[in-house]
Parts: sequence; C-alpha cells; structure tokens
Amino acid sequence: MTCTLHKWVKNDQGAWVCDECGKPYLGPEPVARKTDPDTSWDAAASVSDVKMTRVRQGIYDLLVDFGPMTDEEIWRGLAHRQLEAETSPSGARTRRSELVAANRVYDTGNRKKGKTNRKMILWAARKEH
Repeated sequence: MTCTLHKWVKNDQGAWVCDECGKPYLGPEPVARKTDPDTSWDAAASVSDVKMTRVRQGIYDLLVDFGPMTDEEIWRGLAHRQLEAETSPSGARTRRSELVAANRVYDTGNRKKGKTNRKMILWAARKEH
C-alpha cells in the first residue's frame, strides 16, 4: 500500500484512494472496508503480497492440474498441497475471485452440489499460452 496510516475508500470515480490524504491505492483490491473494525485492518495488514500470490498460484495450479472445481474442492486441494495454513476458506474464495477478476479463472456455467447440498459454481483455469 502507498499509505499505511489511513483506510482506503472508493472515490466518486470508483478508484481506491486514502480516506485522509487522497493518495491513490496502487496495490491489489483492499482486504478491509472503511467500516470494518480495527481488528480487520490489523488482519489485512498482516497478509503479505507473497502469501496471497502463493495461494493464488496454488489455486490456479489446482485448476490446471485437475480441471474444474468448486470452492470447497479448491480448499481441500490447497490442504493437500499444504497451503491451507496460509489462508482460510473465505480467503481462498477471495484469492479465487481475484483470479476471476484477472481473467485467469472463469465460471464454467456448470454447477455441482457441495457439502450443504447446495449448488456450487465449478471454476476452471484459462490456460496460458
């Protein structure tokens, strides 16, 4: 982050800026909201870009190696690759969402029932050339 003292908010143009000094945010999407408690901001600050990158790469590799998977299956796959200690199931969904935003992962349009017997999206990797 360019500013470590303030909280990031979206301005009128939809860009992330520091709430107090107005500096543009140049990193990945903020992981805490202005309305979140201090504990959320402390947690967000403790997550390194290296750790997020390693988890994102782990998710991408799983989808390349095994094909379409649900978020539950992705989490179990991270556990098999000893990456689950670096993120929570919610964090894994966030990292997968970042891959979707980066156009590296997509919704296949197919659904599969998860542990709760609800339909879940099957995600797939866009293969790099």
